[in-house]
Amino acid sequence: FSSHIVEALELQHRDYFDAVYNVASLVYPLPDKSEILAWSHSLDGWYADKDAAFLNCEKLAEGVENEKNGITLQVLHQFDMFIKDNAPDVLNTYALIPNREGELKKRSQIYDAKDIPFWLYDIAKTLIPNDTSSFLDTHFADIGDFTAYSRNDLSKSINDTLVRLRKEYLDKNRCYEEGVQCTLAKLSMVFRNEAPQSVRATAMSLICEHLDESYEVAVLSPIDSDERDIAQLPFKHLAENMLLEISTASATWVSEHKDYVHDLHQALHTWNEYFDRNNPDKEGLATRYGAYPNSYLTPCRASELKQGEGIPDDLFGLYQAVFNKDLKESLIHEDYYSFWSFPVLQAKDVAKEIEDKLAEEKFENDIILDIIRNIDDVEWSSYFPRIAEKKAELFMKQVDADCKDGIFQLMKIDNPHKLNMLADLAVNNDFEEIIRRGKEALMKEKMAEVDFEYKKRLGQYVEDYIQKILALQLGDQLEGNHIRVENEQYGHDLVIWLNDEPIYFIEVKSRWSTNQSIKMTPLQLQTSVENKTSYALCCVDMTGIDHRIIEIDDYLPVEETINRTKVLTNIGELNEGIYNALRRGSADEIHIDDDYRCIIPQKVIDTNKVDFNELIQCITNIITKQNR
Repeated sequence: FSSHIVEALELQHRDYFDAVYNVASLVYPLPDKSEILAWSHSLDGWYADKDAAFLNCEKLAEGVENEKNGITLQVLHQFDMFIKDNAPDVLNTYALIPNREGELKKRSQIYDAKDIPFWLYDIAKTLIPNDTSSFLDTHFADIGDFTAYSRNDLSKSINDTLVRLRKEYLDKNRCYEEGVQCTLAKLSMVFRNEAPQSVRATAMSLICEHLDESYEVAVLSPIDSDERDIAQLPFKHLAENMLLEISTASATWVSEHKDYVHDLHQALHTWNEYFDRNNPDKEGLATRYGAYPNSYLTPCRASELKQGEGIPDDLFGLYQAVFNKDLKESLIHEDYYSFWSFPVLQAKDVAKEIEDKLAEEKFENDIILDIIRNIDDVEWSSYFPRIAEKKAELFMKQVDADCKDGIFQLMKIDNPHKLNMLADLAVNNDFEEIIRRGKEALMKEKMAEVDFEYKKRLGQYVEDYIQKILALQLGDQLEGNHIRVENEQYGHDLVIWLNDEPIYFIEVKSRWSTNQSIKMTPLQLQTSVENKTSYALCCVDMTGIDHRIIEIDDYLPVEETINRTKVLTNIGELNEGIYNALRRGSADEIHIDDDYRCIIPQKVIDTNKVDFNELIQCITNIITKQNR
């Protein structure tokens, strides 16, 4: 050791000997501790250059800087005390004083932060590491007089950091990173008493739950009246961050966090930083961020929203049609009415906006018809006074010239039920198809009625005609014989009876269009084959008949339809081949079921036809033959 150290250890600071020796032995090889002072005295006279040969305070301090890991805090404290008393300037030159993390600092780099409790230090160090790294280890406070670091200094440093972070994040619509949010939350839970009752306390319980953080109040009682509230700015930044998160979220996210979003606004809405009701023109957090859900829960700015009041659904629909935008998108959700002074939008305001737009377009928008439809209602007429005054004129203005005849026809209908039915049909997307199919179905029904009536008349005609011919041919021989013609529906339309015995069967088919085929049912096919010598198919050609006759339930005379009739008296023989083919195959084999139709082509009819008189003659021949 240098003579200065030896003298200090021997005369004044014997208590520091162990610490000095331990520090020196970590840096240099030394004689045994019991011999080090004697060797130092002996060698003192040997060397002219004592600075090179002996360990002084500077060399020991340099060694501590380089080998700090092997020195305990207790030894370091004793060593620092020795340096303080014997070479105090060394503390400014070398890093010998530990901060709260054990990192060695020069005296000029360290501050006495005794008023900053360790729990607050642990929170702040993630946000302001440069400041907290200068906090003196409290065990070394007796090393000397250190510049104090107060709670207000801590608050200022935190605030300065937040001002810088704001420019990088909030001002660019970016939320703080998760670590910063966590630190802000912990700082925001620092209160001056254990049972805080404030906006911050209510909001923090919600925010902590949302961030999945524990809500744990930390109490920091003020030392003096000048002490600032350390949580004030951190809480404001955290609240802004949470509102920014909401403003950049989707309607789906807001829906999923509906209670949190609502309760956060509710907790903040009495806070002046959120909205200063005494100075409504001042921008607050409520207006800075678009965190208010509209009717669809989409976040919007407060300035973009109004409070809807008594607006009927029909007005929403009209607004959409006229302006091509959804009015509900600009209305605040009803759960948020009380949180800000939203302008009230009433039904009359919406109606006026609609009417003004229509007037600007010279009332040429066909949406006016929807308004006129309800204009007789007192409330609607008050909504749209200009349209109510000119409703008749505006109505006809909307009607196309080509449509006016149709409109006048509709106006002649004095049956409200019919008009309502037509109105319902008119708005149906399948309107034309419904009308077409309806007409077709009605025409088929009318044709079926004509067929039925024709067959009835034809039966009577055949009966009378046969009676007349037989009377001429047989005279008195006909007496005692009873002839009748009946309508049937079991494989034939008409059956000729002679004395309660069926002697002839007639099937009547009508063809109403040129592309319509004559079809026979399975039972008709079977009956024709089984009675092939006494079965006839009458094909009545109704093509060219004016359908208006049918529509008014008028009927052609039988005599005229007979001239349109082609008769196949051999239809049973013609059907026999296909009938036998269909009967082949058992139930266990592939076969044709009974749900088929036998088609008689027009060419077959034209080739085998006879006129109606030949049919009558055939029937009378059978009767005459049986009467002999």
